[in-house]
Amino acid sequence: MDSSDLKEIILAIVGSITSITSIIVNKYSPEAINKIFFRILLGTGIALLFLAITLFAWKHFTKPIITIISHNEGTEVNPTETIEGQCKNIPSKAKIWVAVYSHNDQRYYPHLTNSTIENDGKWVASGISIGSSADSKKKFDIMLLLLNEKNVTEFQNYINNIDRHGLATLPQEIKIIKRITVTRR
Repeated sequence: MDSSDLKEIILAIVGSITSITSIIVNKYSPEAINKIFFRILLGTGIALLFLAITLFAWKHFTKPIITIISHNEGTEVNPTETIEGQCKNIPSKAKIWVAVYSHNDQRYYPHLTNSTIENDGKWVASGISIGSSADSKKKFDIMLLLLNEKNVTEFQNYINNIDRHGLATLPQEIKIIKRITVTRR
């Protein structure tokens, strides 16, 4: 759970308090409360509680999950690698993209194309360049990024530019899903 769950938590608390209050008032003072009002209050409380649970479950069980299965933290890598992984719950217009961050240059180098996602949830990014021939023993981060349509266009504009020297920063809306540090052979 994180701070983005606050709405669901508040809805659950309000729903619970509303339901419990209506039950207590009806039990100890049935003449003080109209039966229709009691049913409306109880129904509202239960509906709010159900809504909170549904929103929480939807948010946590449908969020994108992307993993790297071909490389681990600290792996030694070649100048060109194929990166593979598993994914699920990827939004229909989103793309998985691999970028390499050079610790030496302090720049991000997006791969030339987005990753290919197969029907079984396996994704593959072939021909990932990790540094140049002079970068032996240097550290790089392999980053899994989830891009929306706007970010895909930004990356494609960068890639179509003949003079590619890496990006100083990534666009703000890009979600960094996974980042592992590797060392060049």
